[in-house]
Amino acid sequence: MHGAEKGTLQQALSMAQEAVKLDTAKDSHGAVRAYIQSIKTLDTVIQRLISSSLPDELQRVTSIRDTYIERVKLLSQRYSIPNEFNPQSRS
Repeated sequence: MHGAEKGTLQQALSMAQEAVKLDTAKDSHGAVRAYIQSIKTLDTVIQRLISSSLPDELQRVTSIRDTYIERVKLLSQRYSIPNEFNPQSRS
């Protein structure tokens, strides 16, 4: 992984750490917002990894992103928080 990808990945993971803190503090809406920011940043890393032919890194980052998507879906369903990963919860 190149420097740009590493920096962007670190940024996404920092956002995810903030999401976990908010999640732990029972701020579900804040956690969902932070997870979504992290997911979008991870998507940027994934797009770069697709073009750089690093399948192991691509699989690792995709797995991390998918875990956050599942957490967003769970929180969204549990607390009726609308977002792009859970369209059935939209008003």
